[in-house]
Amino acid sequence: MRAPIGSPGQVPLTFALNFDDLALTAGNAHGLHAEITAGNELWFHTPEPYRLDPLAPATPVVVVTTFAGRIVAPGAAAQPEEAGVPAAADDIVGITWRATHVGANPTLPDVDSTLLIDAERRVGGRGGCNSYFAQAEIAGSAIRFSAAAATRMACLSNDANAQEVAFFAALDTVRYWRLTAEGLTLLDAAENEVLRFVAMTR
Repeated sequence: MRAPIGSPGQVPLTFALNFDDLALTAGNAHGLHAEITAGNELWFHTPEPYRLDPLAPATPVVVVTTFAGRIVAPGAAAQPEEAGVPAAADDIVGITWRATHVGANPTLPDVDSTLLIDAERRVGGRGGCNSYFAQAEIAGSAIRFSAAAATRMACLSNDANAQEVAFFAALDTVRYWRLTAEGLTLLDAAENEVLRFVAMTR
């Protein structure tokens, strides 16, 4: 059975499942296995079924899921595993990252667009001309940023302004991260590269 989550947001998420209670026999043992998917990807699941009596359930039933590591759902085309994906977000936290590319475009040599995520998932840096602040949510290789709040200083050139605008726009599309020997790469929902960084300081 499937149930859409009407108002995705912060947990806990409320949902209801409708089923034919005439198909159940009183006194039998039943279990509930829950999965949360996005498109064809399994994101969260219950490692073991919940034992319950669906004819007399607790009100409400509280289901706790764990991150599944982006498993492709049955029937979907599997995506190749990328080498270099670390197991922990700590590998990218506490480092000042300088963007080398925004999309396919190299950044200007004299304009730094930077990213720093701290242990509390607070985000800060420079877009190019202005300082900005945001919040990150990281779960395994998944990452997304809240809307950035930035200062409003004028850029010294149109090119610097264009880089900053593109940098902030790219942050809004980020859904995954990947760490390799070359640095940090951020990707959109289709796993296209949108930002590439090298480490400056830790």
